[in-house]
Amino acid sequence: MNVLPTLIMLFYLSGQVLLLPNFCFANDKLTTKTNCGVDQYNKEFLAEHPHLKPTENEAYKMLQKRQNINYKNNSATYTIPMVVHIVHNYGYENISNSAVTDGIIDLNDGMRANTQNNGFIHPDFDSLKTDTKIEFVLAKFDPDGNPTNGIVRHQSRFFTENGSKAGMRFEYHWPRNKYLNLYIVRQPFANSNSSGFATFPYLVNEPDKAYLDGIVLAYWAFGRHNFLYNEWYYMIAHEVGHWLNLYHIWGPDEQLCDEDDGIEDTPNTIGNTLPERSACINTSFQCNSLDNIANHMDYATPCQAMFTTGQTNRMYTTLNSSVSERSNLHSPENLELTLGITNEQVCEDDILDLSNTIITENIAANSTIITNGIVPNTYSITLNAQDSIKLKSGFKVETGASFKAYNEPCTDP
Repeated sequence: MNVLPTLIMLFYLSGQVLLLPNFCFANDKLTTKTNCGVDQYNKEFLAEHPHLKPTENEAYKMLQKRQNINYKNNSATYTIPMVVHIVHNYGYENISNSAVTDGIIDLNDGMRANTQNNGFIHPDFDSLKTDTKIEFVLAKFDPDGNPTNGIVRHQSRFFTENGSKAGMRFEYHWPRNKYLNLYIVRQPFANSNSSGFATFPYLVNEPDKAYLDGIVLAYWAFGRHNFLYNEWYYMIAHEVGHWLNLYHIWGPDEQLCDEDDGIEDTPNTIGNTLPERSACINTSFQCNSLDNIANHMDYATPCQAMFTTGQTNRMYTTLNSSVSERSNLHSPENLELTLGITNEQVCEDDILDLSNTIITENIAANSTIITNGIVPNTYSITLNAQDSIKLKSGFKVETGASFKAYNEPCTDP
């Protein structure tokens, strides 16, 4: 019996099966997508863990109690280390490193009120647009202290098509007290076109649920690449909002006018679902009030541009609490371990204060100054040969503010 043709045929058929996942998703970009699946995830999660419902959840109650603390005048910048897990089966979901880094840029632009969608913000809400001063940085050191680019690839056909499965996060997660874990998959939920979900901090506060903490997104809802759906550049900011305890703009339950997200400066709405940026008109009225369709927590995903002052304060409440170890993420100790950022001592007598009357400041050769403030755009700083300037995270240039420059190293005993 000649078995060679049979073997060849089996190999050929096997090849077709291996190629089938990519073939089946070849038209992903043309398939209608749906928004955030956090409500679906929470419903399934709470069915398994009913003791974590808000009415019985001590972590939830702690965050609600701290909500009255006013962080609105906080001048700090929160730097959050993160790791991006690309869970793939050699398909479109295996996005490039450059797509990831572009996605992080979009995330930070969304958090810092610097999006290309700012023109969609209605004038009535422009004064509420808030720079959250929350920034995300890809990890430079992994949990063992080894250098990393903050992007890790895992091959798994099952997990990339079933991204909500707890086993994926159990197997791949990095410690949640050191990193935000973002997982990029083909499908966050099996047989669903949902973009993904994030874990609310009060739901995963218990130590045995720490591995569940993070964000799971479909590849077509993150980064800049050919298969990004309808310019959903800032979908990741929406999920980060959930991860920092923000509800959808209509609240945690059904999309009804009598529901609310618990934040005073977000008008009641049943939500807006707009397919693409060309539909981002800024005159939608629901619940007898103007809708803020450019809010990151609405479903008008192509229009997303802003968080309000109230939403920012709620995120600050989360970042300054021990719930799900959020407060450790931006601690100086963790930033040194994960990003290599160290705190530098500054001598008060070395401060150079540029007042509103100074136009140009000359810095001596071979010196370094650290900017730790805001520079009006009417100023200029002249650095001579071999000089350098170090810009700390959160540096901005605005009109009408002061600027301080610190000489280093500190020479005080």
